[in-house]
Amino acid sequence: MSNIQELEYRLNQTKQKLNELQQEVHAIEGEMARLKGGSPAAVSPYRSMAQQTIAHPTNNNQAYMQHSGQVPQNMQVSQNMYASQNVQMPQNMQPQGSGQNQQSVYMQGQQSASRPQRKGRESAEKIVGIKVMGIVASVLIFISFLLFAAIFVPALPDTAKMALMFMISSIMTAVGLVVWFNRKDSILFLSIAACGIGALYISLFVSNVYFGIIDKIPLYILIMIWAGGVLYLTRYKQRLFEIIGLTGIIISIIFGVAYCIQDRDAEMLIVLSIFFVVGLLAYMLIRLRDDITFIISSVAGILGTFLLFVAGARIIDTLSIGADKYIPNEVFILFGILGVLSIAFMVLNLQRINDKNYHYLPFFGFGYNLLLMGIMFVGSVEDEIGSILCLVVSVIVYIILEWYHSSTLYEVSSYKGKSVGIRVWQITLLVVAAVCISSVDILSDYISIFLLFLPLAVYAGLKDNLEARITALSLYGALIILGAETEPIMMVIYFVIGALITYGFMYYNKNEYNSVIKLLTYIFMQLGLGIYIAILCDDSMDSEAVAFIVIVVLGLINLLATKTVFGRSWLTNEDELSIKVTGYVINAVLMFMNLILMFDSYDELHILSVLTAVLLFTINAWNLIRSGKLIFEVYVAMKFTVLLICILASFDSPSYILSICVFALAVVIIILGFSLKLKSLRIYGLVTTMIFAVKLVMIDISYDNILGNALSFFISGVMCFGISALYSIADKKLSQ
Repeated sequence: MSNIQELEYRLNQTKQKLNELQQEVHAIEGEMARLKGGSPAAVSPYRSMAQQTIAHPTNNNQAYMQHSGQVPQNMQVSQNMYASQNVQMPQNMQPQGSGQNQQSVYMQGQQSASRPQRKGRESAEKIVGIKVMGIVASVLIFISFLLFAAIFVPALPDTAKMALMFMISSIMTAVGLVVWFNRKDSILFLSIAACGIGALYISLFVSNVYFGIIDKIPLYILIMIWAGGVLYLTRYKQRLFEIIGLTGIIISIIFGVAYCIQDRDAEMLIVLSIFFVVGLLAYMLIRLRDDITFIISSVAGILGTFLLFVAGARIIDTLSIGADKYIPNEVFILFGILGVLSIAFMVLNLQRINDKNYHYLPFFGFGYNLLLMGIMFVGSVEDEIGSILCLVVSVIVYIILEWYHSSTLYEVSSYKGKSVGIRVWQITLLVVAAVCISSVDILSDYISIFLLFLPLAVYAGLKDNLEARITALSLYGALIILGAETEPIMMVIYFVIGALITYGFMYYNKNEYNSVIKLLTYIFMQLGLGIYIAILCDDSMDSEAVAFIVIVVLGLINLLATKTVFGRSWLTNEDELSIKVTGYVINAVLMFMNLILMFDSYDELHILSVLTAVLLFTINAWNLIRSGKLIFEVYVAMKFTVLLICILASFDSPSYILSICVFALAVVIIILGFSLKLKSLRIYGLVTTMIFAVKLVMIDISYDNILGNALSFFISGVMCFGISALYSIADKKLSQ
């Protein structure tokens, strides 16, 4: 038989079995309908189906049914169905067997339905009555021991007191553990054992601090033995004894650090650091693949490393008072141990990140990273050397995180981008790197954070990485503020290079095109160039000349941006609305600045500022008039009126001259309104004419210069007649 024939045979067999199962389901449904209807005389669909299957047996179950009259095994599931309906199963359909097996299935269903409720009540009783009460009992027992000690212990010698403490602690520990090992469900005795273990630890410390019988080195050896015993117990109750052991280690570090700072004992800090590293690694490495163990150990590791680092820093400050920074060799060794531990934990943290813990686990590596940079900065003889080391580490770790993020680890279906922990970590690294750059004179004077922006922008362009582009854009914007101490000429160059790099990748790789990044880069470039060109020219020029140069440079850039291919989308070659609107806004700001400059400048600069103002006011004027929107048409007419008034006022022109010139401009606007068939311009011209006619009569009239006033009134009257004649001639056009 060929493979195809075999597959066809199997398919036919499967179809036949499915048909048989479907017939059985229909038969059961019919029997249920008959029983519910209460008509025993009705013909049972199940029986009719059974007769058909006896007449045409197709499998072993049907043959068995034919000879024995029993229900096939795959039909016995109907018992539960009858029980759920509270209906007695027909006698010929009940399974054979003892009377115990033939009891009411309905009652069994009721019993099974009540079990989850009983189990829920038992769980609540177990939590409250056993676990909670066990913890309360252990606390009460411990308090009672303290009260007894307050009454009887003062009368005993120190040796007896210490022996009594160890004896009671050992008894509590032994009894609790023995009973709990025999009865693992006894939370009460587990609590007593934990209480005794804690009492043993306290007894060790009291023997050193209060009685002075155990010296520091033996004390930490005994504590290490105690921690090893607790570590062994984690095999049986992992979380409880992990927390107890690591808490004991941290408490030891706290007390030890306090004594070392008080005595300026740098050698003891090394002992403490070795004790801490050995104890911490023992708890962590024994269950390296367990996330919860790793988190508990990481919390203890960050806290202990921070305490030892603070102790070393305090000793350095104490020894450096009134002198240059002095770092003892012992503190160098201490910081070396802590630095290696921090690096090891960072690497271990990265290796453990996966698609389930990638949101929260990086925060622990981030904590160790901050401690490492603090250790390097404090442990450097000169602050600039420490800043350079921190800068190098920040850049290296940032690169590692970026590489790690883009590796195959995150190529999983559930991954939606960088995790919160990775983002916070990288942002903090950039902030630290920026601070380090500002702390190093040669970097802050000539490079600033452009040192960070440049490689990140190139990486974003080569890898088509949107997140890296956004980060680079943030650094580009921050360069406006953080570059204040850098040479202005260098900052001008950096802003130009930064814009060229960003736009170059966008223009030649259309997949990287992003209108928002394009717009923000343009705004940052305009702000940066304006600020640093002003700073650059301020030392050698007057403030008016500096302002003129800034206005001219930014105005030319803005003109090119809006009138060239830059102002169009590089994907569709259509006008980029955001760039166009931004260009209008920048041009309006430059116009306002130029109007102010006209009143503050003199001689040649005054003439140049007037010409520049005319150019700035002319830009975009024609496009706005032809836009077909009333508000833009009126805006153009109004801004030229304001420009004319400001130019005449800057030359200290007489008031009547100003009115006559505005009259003339209004006539030009009316003529333009007729030419372009724009009613808004004609109405604006008429209103302006009436306003300045009133101004001539009520304000400008003066008897000091009768001839001048007479001429001004005559000319104004002629212009009014001209306007009237113009409207008469255009009467037909106005009626349209």
